[in-house]
Amino acid sequence: MPIQCVRINDIRIDKSRFACKGILSGDDDLEPHIERSLQDFGVLTPVLVYRDNCGEYHLIDGFKRIRFARQSGLTAVEAVVMPESTPAEEIVAIIFYNKLSRIKKSAISKIRFVLFALDLGASEERVLKFICPPLELKPHRSFIEECRRIHGLPAELKEFCHEKRFSLKQILNLAYYPHDLLVHIMAWKPLLHLSASVLDEVASNLKDYLRANNKTVSDFAKDDEVEGIINSGLNPRERTERLRRLIHERRYPTLTGVNAKIQKMVDELNLPEEINISWDRTLENRRADLSIHPESAKEWNDLMNILNAAETARAIGNILNEL
Repeated sequence: MPIQCVRINDIRIDKSRFACKGILSGDDDLEPHIERSLQDFGVLTPVLVYRDNCGEYHLIDGFKRIRFARQSGLTAVEAVVMPESTPAEEIVAIIFYNKLSRIKKSAISKIRFVLFALDLGASEERVLKFICPPLELKPHRSFIEECRRIHGLPAELKEFCHEKRFSLKQILNLAYYPHDLLVHIMAWKPLLHLSASVLDEVASNLKDYLRANNKTVSDFAKDDEVEGIINSGLNPRERTERLRRLIHERRYPTLTGVNAKIQKMVDELNLPEEINISWDRTLENRRADLSIHPESAKEWNDLMNILNAAETARAIGNILNEL
């Protein structure tokens, strides 16, 4: 391919069709060691541009070099010019292998690049065959649909998924929740301690609660109890736990009521700490677990007397009936 001297002002840089800004993390600013190298030796390698059918040049590779050239007062650079007849797959391949380390940083980066490649004109077949395997992604057409679904997530949530390195499965789970619900949860993000599992749990329970009660997420956000938690002086972890508990109680009122009733029965027994009564609070396993921790033969006898008392037996029977 020919090398030409091209005016910098004639090259589309940030607005290049092939700029990955907003697609991949990081940027093309000059790192100190690269800047020193360019200062010492100049721009030794031509930048790579694509000339479209309107005669405009789009930068493909050399964003840092061209920034240095502009900062140094240069008005033109040597460039390898790819003609408009260049297949989209060739340009995608160049960008892919040049940016591979950045693409691999997170599942979100991988998804963004897959969609970026398709937008540039690469065929689904080529993307599935040559891009997905190196990224350890499923080379199936259903995966492309999953990428498009994930692309519809709120921008702040996608960036959060990238920062926290959520897995593809975790991100896809979130993509099935209503958009406005996710927007509201992300609005609370600075005040909460969110992980992938907590985010999924809150979104799932809140979605079910709102649907069952014909409410909107705005209605929920204006609820006095919710506002009390969000505006409280609690630290993010405590505030998150309070909000999770409230949403769970609203989602499962019967479950909450049964657990509260059983807990009241246990509390009223006023058992010593050596005796513990526990149960599955999801109520899926309908049994009570009774454990005792004696430290002497005498203590064993005392604990057994408590367990054999009519009041204790009656309470345990009532607990089992509730379960």
